[in-house]
Amino acid sequence: MEWRECRVEDIAAKTPNALATGPFGSSISARFFQGDGVPVIRGSNLSQDIGIRLIDAEWVYVSEQKAREFTRSIARHGDLIFTCWGTIDQVGLIDDLARYDEYVISNKQMKLTPDPSQADSLFLYYLFKSPKIRETILSQGIGSSVPGFNLGQLRGMQLRLPPLATQKAIAEILGVLDDKITLNHHMNRKLEELTAALFQSWFIDFDPVVAKREGRKPVGVPESALHLFPEHFEESKLGPIPQGQRVVKLTQNRRLRLLT
Repeated sequence: MEWRECRVEDIAAKTPNALATGPFGSSISARFFQGDGVPVIRGSNLSQDIGIRLIDAEWVYVSEQKAREFTRSIARHGDLIFTCWGTIDQVGLIDDLARYDEYVISNKQMKLTPDPSQADSLFLYYLFKSPKIRETILSQGIGSSVPGFNLGQLRGMQLRLPPLATQKAIAEILGVLDDKITLNHHMNRKLEELTAALFQSWFIDFDPVVAKREGRKPVGVPESALHLFPEHFEESKLGPIPQGQRVVKLTQNRRLRLLT
C-alpha cells in the first residue's frame, strides 16, 4: 500500500472555486443577517474537537438573493471548512447529517471541495484534525494578536494520502467510532436532563407530596419509595415544606438554607 505526497491544491476538485475564501467582510456583515434563508458558517459553527464536524446551532442567515452574490463562497455536501482568522486549527465538514443543502462561509473561513476521484472528504477531515496537521497549521500562523492562516498556505500544504479505497476504509472505521461516541454523549446529556427534572419535581416542586395530599398516586415514583413522601405540608421560614422536614443553615464558607 503506497502513500503518495501531494499538495492540497492537487486534490481539489477541477471546478471553479474548489478552494475559496469567504466574502469580503463588509459585504456579509451583521446588517445583512436575517431569521431564515441561507445559513452562514462562522467560527462558532466549527470546533477543534475531532468528533464535531459542524455545530448545528446559533445560525445566522442571509437571503437567497444575497447568497447568490457569493457564488465562490457557497459550501455544499463534502466540502471542508477552515478558519483562517482566530482559532485557525478549527476544521469542519458538511456531511450527510448537515441540516442544509447549501451554506455561505463567512469572511473568516475558507472552503475546500475535494476531487472525489483522489480524496475522500471524511478521510481528509480526520487528517486535518490530526495533531500533526493541526500543529503544522498553528506553526504557520501569521499575525500576532489574531492568528491567521490564508488560502495560499492551505493550497500549498503537503499531505500524505493512501489509495482512495484505503482512505474510504479508514474513514468508515473512524466514522463509526465517532458516531458511537456522539451517541453516548447524547445519551449522557439526556440522562442528566432527566435527573435534573426528577430532582426539580421531587425536591423543589414537591410533586409527590402534592399528589398524595390530593389523593392521587404520584407519577414516576416507584411503590417502594412512596412512603418517603408525606401527605401534607407545614409552614416554615421558606414557606410550605413537606411535613417532617426542617430548615437548617450551612455556615462554613457561605450560609445556605437547606431542606432536610
